[in-house]
Amino acid sequence: MRWIKDKEEYRKVRDFARWCVDIDSERRPTQLNKLYFCDVMAITLRFPPLLQDLLLMAKDQSCIYMVLDPDPEYLWYARLGGYPVFEISRDDSPEEYLNFLNQPIGNNRGDNMADMWYSYVIFPLSQKWFAHTIRSEHDGTGHLWVPPEWCNEIVNIYPFIRISS
Repeated sequence: MRWIKDKEEYRKVRDFARWCVDIDSERRPTQLNKLYFCDVMAITLRFPPLLQDLLLMAKDQSCIYMVLDPDPEYLWYARLGGYPVFEISRDDSPEEYLNFLNQPIGNNRGDNMADMWYSYVIFPLSQKWFAHTIRSEHDGTGHLWVPPEWCNEIVNIYPFIRISS
């Protein structure tokens, strides 16, 4: 895993993250199907194996985890000195994943990606799948967008993923 610190690399992933949000809000067409999960699942040890399987299915080497809200530039970077964005590789362990989410950005332990988010996106640069969540008290505000042929396999392996909300 690695933090994305370079401004140009950050802008590239930010633009794709916005594209994902546009699809999730149905402002852009897609061939991907939407699955549902509880938004907090992505900050548990049960979620990284799903990411690893998605990377294998897509033949991707890595994916990006990016907090979108609070704002990555005006709050995170300006106030804390770093972007809330990191890359996850196919070989990273669930424990490393949680360590990155809980690692402080700045000097305050509470300024970390596991605690300080209202919305985040996880995606590979191949654009073959993505997850977008909005923090909510409801159980289906995590959306996983995948090719239709992957849906049944994912739902069968990961009981916290559902076909309908």
